[in-house]
Amino acid sequence: MLGSPALSSAILALVVAATVSAQQAASHKVFPLRPIPSERWIEVLAGDPSKPGVPFVLRIHNDAGYVCAPHTHPTDENIVVVQGSWGVGMGSRIALSTVELLEVGAYGLVSSKMAHYCRSKTETIIQVHGVGPFSIDLVDPGYEMTAAGAGVMGGSPVGSRPPSAESVSSCFKLRMEDRVRGALGDGTVVGAQCFPTNQFTQYWIQRANGERFWATLEDLKKL
Repeated sequence: MLGSPALSSAILALVVAATVSAQQAASHKVFPLRPIPSERWIEVLAGDPSKPGVPFVLRIHNDAGYVCAPHTHPTDENIVVVQGSWGVGMGSRIALSTVELLEVGAYGLVSSKMAHYCRSKTETIIQVHGVGPFSIDLVDPGYEMTAAGAGVMGGSPVGSRPPSAESVSSCFKLRMEDRVRGALGDGTVVGAQCFPTNQFTQYWIQRANGERFWATLEDLKKL
């Protein structure tokens, strides 16, 4: 599953560092479900997912409508849905009709190196545990659009080239700050992700109240 819009390894490393420091101060701690900033996505509860052979527990938060692109992990991924309705599909190509929805309390196992993708039907939190190292490795390169411009998503294969002006234009028909309307409400484009190999692009929309959701171009109308 992905974090920051890309759930980059850099963000994961920062979260790990903060969490490990907190854990060193106490041998026992309880982690209730709690909201975290949309930009953060990953919450490390225990262990260090970056270290080989070290058990870890983390939570991944996704806004409604989010689709994570096909990716793999170097070790087995154990998943428990703790909030919302979340689904997983197997393979290196996105086929949302094949996603198997898991409701709260459901457990899923994705074996190491197995390509898979996911969809958050609602705002979701999944709890992931396993033994490190844990990373999110995209099967194919992905691009993201942020306020800073367009670039290669974290987790893309090594050597992925920055997007050209032509590829950006092809990927992102909407631009930052465009006003749109979707099934989940009206809002402003605050980000986007594009996966050219899958011919799939999704937009991150922020409502006036600050809540966010994801939608494809087909599900949005420009205002």
